[in-house]
Amino acid sequence: CEGKVAFCSMIDHLLTDCSHSFAKIDKKIIDLTSKKGFFIQSFNVPILLQHHKVDTFLWNGKYFFLIIRIGGDSSGDWTFHVEMLGDEEECSKYRAQLVLHKNEDIQADDDYVYRFTGQPCPVEE
Repeated sequence: CEGKVAFCSMIDHLLTDCSHSFAKIDKKIIDLTSKKGFFIQSFNVPILLQHHKVDTFLWNGKYFFLIIRIGGDSSGDWTFHVEMLGDEEECSKYRAQLVLHKNEDIQADDDYVYRFTGQPCPVEE
């Protein structure tokens, strides 16, 4: 969203107000607390070329957001990152892993794979 939202209102905003949120559409946050292993998600590229909505996850009492942005110019650049509802110090205690690959390459061992492991970016007040 372009608007400013108070830190304490972020989740409520994503569930009820934000037009760029899958949580609002699905009327729920993806709860990964009891999930073992990796969370696997796929999407269709032509659909994403319009706008991508933020995915909201809950894991062990912490909220995480998958942000996908598609460049506004003709370069076709995409950026993928994970944010966490917390400050920089709190985020330093966590690691997120993103693996991008072709849908048919479920093992992600083909030539066209991108992997990132690192701290989530903080969402601070």
